[in-house]
Amino acid sequence: MIQLAECANLGLLTDDQNFEFGKTIVEAAKDKALLEEFVNVLWNWLRSQYAELIDAYNAHPKMVKCFFFQQVSYYPPPRGTRLTVR
Repeated sequence: MIQLAECANLGLLTDDQNFEFGKTIVEAAKDKALLEEFVNVLWNWLRSQYAELIDAYNAHPKMVKCFFFQQVSYYPPPRGTRLTVR
């Protein structure tokens, strides 16, 4: 994962490619701790790049959706709450 980030920092991978490769690795590992760390790093990166969530979504919808889907799985909304995703 660190090497993927380095490749992205060097411009060898786009941010979206880095995300897709990282997500594939995390999903294949089936390690909850690794998934949590991946989601935390993803959220921190999005916050550092974009002041508004809508701006992050417009630039990287897959990343934002991944973050929110993972958060919903950890912290399910109260019963009867409807979640909608564009």
